Amino acid sequence: MKTILNALKKFNWIDISLSFLALLAIFPNPYHTVPELDSSWQAVLEFGLFNNWQFGKDIIFTGGPLSFLYAPTSIGYIPKLQVLLEASLLFAVIFVVQLAVRKEHIAIRILTFAVLACGAATSRDGIYLISTTAIAVIALQNSISKPKLLACVSLAALLGLMKFTIGMLGFTSLLIVVGLRLWDRKTSEAFQILGTYLGTVIILWIVTGQSILNLPAFIYHSLSLSQGYAWGMHLHEPGEIFKYLMLILLSSSIPIFIWTLIHKDRKAWAILLVAALGMFVSWKTGITRYGTHVFYFIQVAVLIPVLVLTFIENKRNGYLWIACCSILFCWSNFLLLPTNSNKLIERAAVQGTFGLKFIFSAGNEVRKFSDLVPYVKTSHTLHQIKERVGEETVDVLYYHHGILLLNKLNYVPRPTIQNYAAYNEHLTQWNLQHLRDIPPQFILCKDGEIDARYPTTADNLFLREVFENYSPVLTEEDWLLLERNQVPAPFTDLTIIDDKKIIMGEEVDISEHTNKALWLKIGYNPSLLHKAASFLYKPEILIIEITTPTNETMRYRLIGKNLKHGFLLNPTLDSMKSMESFLNTGQSDERVSQFSIHSDAGMNPFPTKEISIELVELSTQQ
Repeated sequence: MKTILNALKKFNWIDISLSFLALLAIFPNPYHTVPELDSSWQAVLEFGLFNNWQFGKDIIFTGGPLSFLYAPTSIGYIPKLQVLLEASLLFAVIFVVQLAVRKEHIAIRILTFAVLACGAATSRDGIYLISTTAIAVIALQNSISKPKLLACVSLAALLGLMKFTIGMLGFTSLLIVVGLRLWDRKTSEAFQILGTYLGTVIILWIVTGQSILNLPAFIYHSLSLSQGYAWGMHLHEPGEIFKYLMLILLSSSIPIFIWTLIHKDRKAWAILLVAALGMFVSWKTGITRYGTHVFYFIQVAVLIPVLVLTFIENKRNGYLWIACCSILFCWSNFLLLPTNSNKLIERAAVQGTFGLKFIFSAGNEVRKFSDLVPYVKTSHTLHQIKERVGEETVDVLYYHHGILLLNKLNYVPRPTIQNYAAYNEHLTQWNLQHLRDIPPQFILCKDGEIDARYPTTADNLFLREVFENYSPVLTEEDWLLLERNQVPAPFTDLTIIDDKKIIMGEEVDISEHTNKALWLKIGYNPSLLHKAASFLYKPEILIIEITTPTNETMRYRLIGKNLKHGFLLNPTLDSMKSMESFLNTGQSDERVSQFSIHSDAGMNPFPTKEISIELVELSTQQ
């Protein structure tokens, strides 16, 4: 009995309790698959796992084979177990962060809990990001048992197969730890950490049904997609917001740099590198998309100083620093992002209530979700299209892939899954090759563009192949079904109408060609200074402004890294009706008489001034 009591006394009740309370605030609850953007890619990745799709060969996305632990959606496979696994993982990453500050004053541990719990108002990316930094910090503390350390390293590996960005942050942070161990001639410990990480990745990769031969391709393609995301999905924040974000960044970062310069030892530099890496990735993750994403950076920016505090001997100065960072966190969360704070209590209450019911009902609370799955499927059934497609293969043109799963159609995905994720030449070429090698018999279409992109610029080469090989056969509700032609009708590049360099904003008159199908290639080569500034911040946004024959002016976004091979400029194909008309007759009412390209540089000081264009007339073989 005395032994048990002593064990209970040593048990980390405070951090476990704080971790559990934070878990309740962000407790995952499933939501139903619907044919919309986020729900569709989440459901597709889950579907892919259960159907043995190969990541890096068949599909690629921002996540890996364990993506279903990141995205709380479900199409009814194992919803109870899925919620349990997601909640267990969340508890583990929260506890790791609490474990990293376990020796600090109780007020610091409560602050850590509060900051983590504030993630209730957004997604959990910030928590996953800071947990990977916390694992590296735990390894640098040298005050944890080897089994616990290796368990934390295994957790970092698991997170890496859940979302690629988190994986790269975790792996690079641990490489810094391994490098320090090697420098200190602790070779055995260094290789144990590295071996545990790589071994866990390989084991999980195989357990999830993936071929080990596809792992290098998964990393290569994921890196391309990750880089493309930064260039293709970024949005500008209001100008006044940037200076406040810079204030937060500098307040959190500069003291760490000064502390490192004072100490000048290898461990201090390793701590600085780990902290800087975590700060940079959270900065890029937060500002790239802006919106609620910026909270990820704000959350990490206060927690990294808390993690570094454990290495600071002068606690008085450390506490003053943490206090300043905490004030900035509260101010930014509740004043800079008022929409975020307005959701906080409501969402924490909803998620916590579900979590408690799930726990005390042994998961039976999920029955309310499961019972509605048949209804959701029935309400989205496309009877005519299902009958026409039958057992033939089918893909979706834009991003509504959930409709295929709800109708149990024979879905054959293209590598990037959704068209908007074809951010650069590498990814568009991969999608094109897939369509040529494994063409689906049918393609299902519905209006759908994001970020006001020009309708034909996303996955441009895939689209051209569709134009040449598919024809409309059926419409049902808002859906247009295309079927592969027995005899393809490829476009012919007839005449180069224009081939020149233009400055940004220069108007190009094509009114005499407005009744022709026109393909526009753009040579976009930002300067090295622009690329450097884009790495630290974000690129410019390219805008195309078009004027119709009726003098109506519209502005769309272009994807800078996806313009070399061009896109269909005229007609615009801004709706399924125009798509159907163009595929049937080569004509459409949505025409362009004039266009110009513009740079929305945002805070980037090096905007592109000049681009080259090549405008080609196409024969539609009609």
